[in-house]
Amino acid sequence: MLKQPYSKKTLARQLIISLDYPQLNKLRSFLNQQQLPILKTTYTEQVTITTAVPIAQVSTFQARVTESLTGQAHYQLGAKCYLTSPPQP
Repeated sequence: MLKQPYSKKTLARQLIISLDYPQLNKLRSFLNQQQLPILKTTYTEQVTITTAVPIAQVSTFQARVTESLTGQAHYQLGAKCYLTSPPQP
């Protein structure tokens, strides 16, 4: 019988980040480097991106994004959810 690969689930918090358009690529790059998903993107006067961050890392994540974007982002906490990491070979 073959073993089924499994994925690790991590409790996370959705984080809704609002920022100006010129900061968008920098945030996308940062999320990609951190291997965090973009769950939703809304384009209005500003861009709003919803991501999910492990609960234990929310404060650190916000501080790093604020530093990276020179304080030009606003945050709103969303619902709890789970991040799924791929199975290890």
